[in-house]
Amino acid sequence: MTPERRLFIRYRCSLPIEYVVLPEKTPLRSTTRNISGSGLNLFTATRLAPGTRVSLRLLIPGRTAPLCCIGQVMWGGALLDDEGSKKLSDFEAGVQFVEITAPDQAALIRYATSHAVGQAV
Repeated sequence: MTPERRLFIRYRCSLPIEYVVLPEKTPLRSTTRNISGSGLNLFTATRLAPGTRVSLRLLIPGRTAPLCCIGQVMWGGALLDDEGSKKLSDFEAGVQFVEITAPDQAALIRYATSHAVGQAV
């Protein structure tokens, strides 16, 4: 069994998100599947290759400004649907934050731990 390498617990949490595949400028709208203090999993319109950089804009309820950061795709591929969940897209990607402020990271962790759906994943 491979030891867990994540520094933060992932929480199943559906949030509206806009992402831009850099260096493009066109924002794409989607939804997160899960989030943590170090990254997130989101549904994507196309397969995103590992190493791809993305600009992220998360819309967190109760927050006046969106949370903006830069991430790097760690993996991407065909959607691995959880049993019983509605298919929102054909693809998904795991993104690690590479540029996020400490206050934004803390706000994301606070939201995730208080609004997560079900158990940590």
